[in-house]
Amino acid sequence: MKIRIIWIGSLLLVFGVTTSVFSYLNLYTWETELHDNACVVIGPHLSNKLSYWHWIKSTKQVEVYVIHGPIGVDSLWGASSWAFLRGTQIELLTDGGLNNISVTSNQDSWINVVFDVPTTWKTIRGVRVTNPTDAPVAVIITALHHNQLLNNTLWRTLILGIASVAVGIVLTGYGFRKNRKHRTRNT
Repeated sequence: MKIRIIWIGSLLLVFGVTTSVFSYLNLYTWETELHDNACVVIGPHLSNKLSYWHWIKSTKQVEVYVIHGPIGVDSLWGASSWAFLRGTQIELLTDGGLNNISVTSNQDSWINVVFDVPTTWKTIRGVRVTNPTDAPVAVIITALHHNQLLNNTLWRTLILGIASVAVGIVLTGYGFRKNRKHRTRNT
């Protein structure tokens, strides 16, 4: 019985480690589409958008990266400076202006936001970014689209793998401890 517990614990350990590594390495990598990547100049206390059109075929997640753009890009408001991104609002746009999703950043150097696209949305029309600073800024906006069902499955698989590792460690330790006690009684 003790050897069987050790064997089951070892199998759970191997299964858990394999599952965790596989799901972690593939999270947000399969069925990913790069929709647009552009440098956008935003005036002081204004917003500007990266416009693109995407027809939603299945349930999606949109991942938006906003990073510093180049210094000195000429615009209506003058040459751009480094963006201070804390307090920046990122908005995912749809057909009408009523259903947009927005998030306010609390990071300083770059922003990475994942939006879950509602099932009622049929199209995505772009990403709008606000500039909370007193100077014009240039930012590079990247929009990636992911398969939400696949990513949710990979998250669940990762959690299952971690739980299997924990149970495997407990069972293996219990089996070795019982086996050691059994050996000391027999000697």
